[in-house]
Amino acid sequence: MLTDSAPGTVPPPRPRLLLVEDEEIIRKIVVRALPEYDVIETEDAEGALDAMVANPADLVITDIVLPHMDGCAMTARIRDRWPGVSVIAISGHVGDRDVEEFGFDGFLNKPIDLKSLRGTVASLLQQT
Repeated sequence: MLTDSAPGTVPPPRPRLLLVEDEEIIRKIVVRALPEYDVIETEDAEGALDAMVANPADLVITDIVLPHMDGCAMTARIRDRWPGVSVIAISGHVGDRDVEEFGFDGFLNKPIDLKSLRGTVASLLQQT
């Protein structure tokens, strides 16, 4: 098997993304659209915060409307503890202007344009 790495070298770790989405089908679509990243999935904000404590992600993609705690409140907690982590919001219920006040680094409407998702993720990861 051929590899791009020189013998004895360890390839750099793949960027780690945290996907917070309560709809399973959307999680599956997003994971398939981002095969070059390690994507950790959770269906709610509490699970996302636990995942960040266990192993912080390089970037978070979150739905805004979530059970128990919305994506805006979760993002505020992430910003307090991990201020350098970029957060992309996704929603079919709010618009760009509604999201600006919460300081998300990116916003995508549902249904998600996968090309825009890949471009936004790559761009934000290059900035870190």
